[in-house]
Amino acid sequence: AKKVGASRQTVAKKIKQFKAEGVIASFTARLNPEKFGLSTKAYILLHEDSREELRRKNMAAIKQFHQVTKFYRLFGRYSAILEVLVRDSKELTKLVKR
Repeated sequence: AKKVGASRQTVAKKIKQFKAEGVIASFTARLNPEKFGLSTKAYILLHEDSREELRRKNMAAIKQFHQVTKFYRLFGRYSAILEVLVRDSKELTKLVKR
């Protein structure tokens, strides 16, 4: 409220209005991974077979890894990119070898 020079009531009213209008879809808490001992973020590029049934199997396998925080499909040389959070490079190496 201080940053925009408005009262707390005005800001609360606007937030409620924006939620009702669908301008604000949801609120999300962003956790600090380091507080959980996860100090290493890495990106892994995947090159997969283009057959859909194999991609589905890969996706099911990837979902089993709690270290994977984001997954995006790509077009071009690589078929996907994963964002992973791990404790250190040793854990990252173990993850990549699996």
